[in-house]
Amino acid sequence: MSARRSNSLRLLAILGVPLLLLGGAAAGLLALRSAPGAAHAATSGPPAGLRVRGNQLVDGSGTPLRLIGVNRSGSEYACIQGWGVFDGPSDDASARAMAAWHVNSVRVPLNEDCWLGINGVPAADAGAAYQQAIVAYVNLLHQHGLYAEISLMWSAPGTTKASYQREMPDTDHTPAMWQSVAATFKNDPNVVFGVYGEPHGVDWPCWRDGGTSCGLGWSVAGMQSLVDAVRSTGATQPIAVPGIDYANNLSQWLQYKPHDPLNSLVAEFHEYGDNTCHDAGCWNTQLLAVAQQAPLLTGELGESVNGTCAHSFLDSYMAWADAHGVSYQGWTWDTWGGCGVLITDYAGTPTSGFGQGFQAHLAALGTGGGPLPPGPTPTAQPSPSPSPMPTAQPSPSPSPTPTQPPSGACDTPAISFGPQSASAASVAQGGTISFTTRFTASCATQGLVDFEVFTADGTKIWQKWRDNFPLTGQSQSVSAHWKVPASRPVGGYYLSIGVFSPGWDTLWAWKHQAAIFQVTPAAAACASTPSISFTGAAASPATVSGGTATRLSVTLQASCAFTGLVDFEVYDAAGNLAYQTWLDRQQLTGQAQTFTVSWAVPASQAAGGYHLSLGVFSPAATGWSTLYGWDEAAAGLTIQ
Repeated sequence: MSARRSNSLRLLAILGVPLLLLGGAAAGLLALRSAPGAAHAATSGPPAGLRVRGNQLVDGSGTPLRLIGVNRSGSEYACIQGWGVFDGPSDDASARAMAAWHVNSVRVPLNEDCWLGINGVPAADAGAAYQQAIVAYVNLLHQHGLYAEISLMWSAPGTTKASYQREMPDTDHTPAMWQSVAATFKNDPNVVFGVYGEPHGVDWPCWRDGGTSCGLGWSVAGMQSLVDAVRSTGATQPIAVPGIDYANNLSQWLQYKPHDPLNSLVAEFHEYGDNTCHDAGCWNTQLLAVAQQAPLLTGELGESVNGTCAHSFLDSYMAWADAHGVSYQGWTWDTWGGCGVLITDYAGTPTSGFGQGFQAHLAALGTGGGPLPPGPTPTAQPSPSPSPMPTAQPSPSPSPTPTQPPSGACDTPAISFGPQSASAASVAQGGTISFTTRFTASCATQGLVDFEVFTADGTKIWQKWRDNFPLTGQSQSVSAHWKVPASRPVGGYYLSIGVFSPGWDTLWAWKHQAAIFQVTPAAAACASTPSISFTGAAASPATVSGGTATRLSVTLQASCAFTGLVDFEVYDAAGNLAYQTWLDRQQLTGQAQTFTVSWAVPASQAAGGYHLSLGVFSPAATGWSTLYGWDEAAAGLTIQ
């Protein structure tokens, strides 16, 4: 979850059909068996190697195993921001602290530009230097009995910097990157290749096949091309292939599964409590159908995208996963502050609620073990030298991630607040509202950006912050998202914003009542076919040139609460479709909601007048079978 995700943000093995056919006691024993197993001495560990056998991951001796671990975020963003390869320590003590939590795997994220040494990444953190650092870290993990999932998270086409997690990988660089990564690690039997983090904003054909017709404004590298790139090097390790909708949708994974000549693919799934597939009903249908055919890997697992200080959802998912032999890796082993991470320090002190719950569960499982038997040491390969083709892209702000202050940073900046906003004037009980603050610091440093929600009488009821956040000395924005509890009383609320020094030592600026909004009653679930009222739509900017981007937005309200698909289509004056994208499995709350996408207008797009059409359908899994509402000419735009 780096969009978090980061919101992100944001997958492991299942024991499969033989497990499902065993009796309960035997199945339970196998479901809890993880390598390196606790029965092994701290100096020996299990036979080296990971491979796929049917719908199981097995070790070098053919014993089924689950990967139970953590994500170690940082190597996807620190390098592109110019201050190193990792966020926090990557030394022996930090690896030992992870192993002490009884994990046996770590997900190590990659940045495409940093691995290839392209697009202006500082040389000290790019190319051979970056590759050697990743290789050394993976070897260190192995020394502590930890398998590694090496996963691409941040990428970008052409000369655009890989500064956040895009909808899909690109043909400009990603296949070349995976050829290099696979060649580097082809002799390490204790890794899994995670070809991409969280595909989103695409349908299943684009997901598998890629190409220029995906509506993203660049040539997409589909999952098939990435599997092919890995196998072209002779690498035989398992390849983890995530689903769509931020890896939370595996509904057609089997139908569109890429071809692997070694039949060694792993299905990757990401799970947070406020995702669409978030309950046993979905797990027992969508996930188990896949798990009967392929190993299932939960690459990211969290209580909620917003970092709730609890572990009730986490407990329910882990209990289900344990019962069905599904593996999982918690998000994330980083010290960003708040409840969206596992630890408060790199010695392994758990965060309140979420971290404590995850640690206690792993301790009860008793996984982990000694060092993996030494295998061939990977050697970093020379970086391929692709020729980036410039591709005009929108420039959304990347998800906030911790960073180090640049040289010459000041100690006490002056903060000037700009516009503050909430995504809507009201939010229904159980819905989500987004907050954005814009401010300018007088100089570049690190700080803590704090969001707090109060009732009308001044009682604080929610808080989220970003510690060690980079203040650039330029105008910048930071966002946070609040999932309103279904039990939250209706009425007026307000948001206040603070900017502090790291660790809360000094208050630099405070914005009281930065935004005011209402919590309204939750709409009843639809008992009949819902109707849709479109109340506003826009293209911003409304006049654009080919090779630039415009944001398309719609505000609408459903008559009741249901899950649907929001479709965006752009037509020229002759009625020819120029662009289409959609947001699948959206929770329509019965309140006014705004949905936004970005269109990277191709440089070759013909000049003239265009119009935006909008539709709300039943989810893609139903084949768009029901149209609930359509606005043929919701907004106009001009391409010059």
